[in-house]
Amino acid sequence: MPDRHAASRFMLPLAPVSLALAPFLRDAPAGSAPFLRSLRPADRDALHRAGQADDIGRYTSIEWPFTPEAADRLIAVAIADWQAGTAARFAIAEGAAGEIILGTASLLHIFPESSAAEIGYWLGAAGRGRGLAQAAAAALAAWALDDLGLAQVHLLVDLDNDASRAVARRAGFALAGEELWRHPSDPAKDGPVERWALDKAR
Repeated sequence: MPDRHAASRFMLPLAPVSLALAPFLRDAPAGSAPFLRSLRPADRDALHRAGQADDIGRYTSIEWPFTPEAADRLIAVAIADWQAGTAARFAIAEGAAGEIILGTASLLHIFPESSAAEIGYWLGAAGRGRGLAQAAAAALAAWALDDLGLAQVHLLVDLDNDASRAVARRAGFALAGEELWRHPSDPAKDGPVERWALDKAR
């Protein structure tokens, strides 16, 4: 879940090859394991279809209702943020060409001044119950800490979001306290959240 902190520029590698999820999915059929890839304009309809579960609107800052036009805007922001080096947003995809989108996983904000980043994710109905959120969070954390050289990554979890709390724990994050989260466009969704953090091994 994102917050309102202003993101700063951070130089990202051109090809996030280390983000493939296949190594984390031991029981996935060969050639069809879900993986992370960049979002592209042609993803509009598949992304829109994936983002219709009500709890996505409740627990994230995704534009809601999530219309095809909202999907276009999310993709445009993802491309612009990647080019600016302020965030790294990916589709969780499967299929021979990654044409099936199950959700997204992202470094929502990168904070060079504190050597930290916030991880966020959401999954549509077809991607749930498969360990994908945990795998995506773990892959992004490893990439941020090992390849990008950041010192810490964190997740923000609503107090009543037991599923995301379990994801954070299984992905190796530790509860670091509570804070007030402010939704970027809907103050009615402001509220306390748990911060789960993972530090770079020393």
